[in-house]
Amino acid sequence: MATADTPDIRGSLRAELIRHLALGELTHEALAEKYGRAQQSIANFATRSADAIRHAKQVQSDEYQGLGYAEKWERLALREQLLRDIEERLQDPDLSHTQRNRYSVTADKLLHSIALENGEIPSRAALELDLKSKSFCRGGFCRG
Repeated sequence: MATADTPDIRGSLRAELIRHLALGELTHEALAEKYGRAQQSIANFATRSADAIRHAKQVQSDEYQGLGYAEKWERLALREQLLRDIEERLQDPDLSHTQRNRYSVTADKLLHSIALENGEIPSRAALELDLKSKSFCRGGFCRG
């Protein structure tokens, strides 16, 4: 069962639990056992997440129902969980320089993909440059 140090239900775990509640195949008791939580915690989560569960039920009939990360919030939740896992691994003092560098590069790529997903960075496809109409200067020489 849940303990005081049981982490909140977030990220990909939250997305998975919402999908299970939307499908309705497991009881709250079975979900509590599966996720190591109290049955009342699952019931409270279901109440707090009623809108997300309702939306997940609507998506069930969608053509993308078989894809676990078809929805934006699910993709973001997965990336968030991956970042947390990487942050946890980076705390290891015995981590080699090579491993630390690889985790850092992966974290940077995840952060970039989150920013792209949120529309904070325009995608390369969205950028259109009309170089013919743009003037530019270099070394005091301007052209355009």
